[in-house]
Amino acid sequence: MNNYSHTKIPILLYHALFEGKGNAEKYAIRASGFEHHMNYLSEKGFKSISFDAFLNGYQPLPNKKYIIITFDDGNSSDYSSAFPVLKKYDFVATFFVSVGRIGDHDYLGWGHLREMIDGGMSVQSHGLNHLFLSDLGKDSLRKELTESKTILEDKLSLTVDFVS
Repeated sequence: MNNYSHTKIPILLYHALFEGKGNAEKYAIRASGFEHHMNYLSEKGFKSISFDAFLNGYQPLPNKKYIIITFDDGNSSDYSSAFPVLKKYDFVATFFVSVGRIGDHDYLGWGHLREMIDGGMSVQSHGLNHLFLSDLGKDSLRKELTESKTILEDKLSLTVDFVS
């Protein structure tokens, strides 16, 4: 536990973003709505930090407002819609990706993830196959967690400490 366990920082969790009227994702919001959120936070003076930076001892500055922005699953809109908006407002986010879906249609590819990391974003695990972890037995749970961690660390040369 870090020295800032008493610090409370709101966490915003997003999934997919979409354009237009169609929405195939259960938890998706319009890309314009996401940009509205980021604009609002920026205008109100919020600074974003990654989930892992905070839990690994990031020292928040006094009298500053912080927000943690996260995305689950690894949808392609994380790169095409969210990433440019985050950069526009000088925000960072933590992307929890389902490793078994990387490179699939409508999901992030390894190149997208590398570019996002190079752009200051954080990547962590959302499991291997996007299964409900609470439904798994011990061996299946171990596989979901360890294989997703190992693959992300090997392919992206980063440390994976968290799962969402």
